[in-house]
Amino acid sequence: DKLLERLFNQIHCVTIVLFTLLPNADPTADDRIRTIVNPKYRAIIEARRRKGQRIVLSDMYPNVTKDGLGPDGTHPMDIGYQGMALVWYEAVVEAEGKGMLRPLGVCT
Repeated sequence: DKLLERLFNQIHCVTIVLFTLLPNADPTADDRIRTIVNPKYRAIIEARRRKGQRIVLSDMYPNVTKDGLGPDGTHPMDIGYQGMALVWYEAVVEAEGKGMLRPLGVCT
């Protein structure tokens, strides 16, 4: 949250797309991602939206499956990256639809 605060304070009229962590093949890591980390990200986004800040969620966890992960069980393979790109694109479209995207240097 401190990094987000810094970005919002230092970059005039910024819109941030924050994505959740991907699933993980390690059950312990995956449980932490699902029950601790990603819910925290979602809560941060909601709190910042209530402040009127331009931030959208790109929710990777339910949309990129473990089948898309590489041999290390953490990083995606090409198919995983394709899934991530689609989710990212949808978040950018959401931001545009909510009027959050502006030309560089334009802030209203």
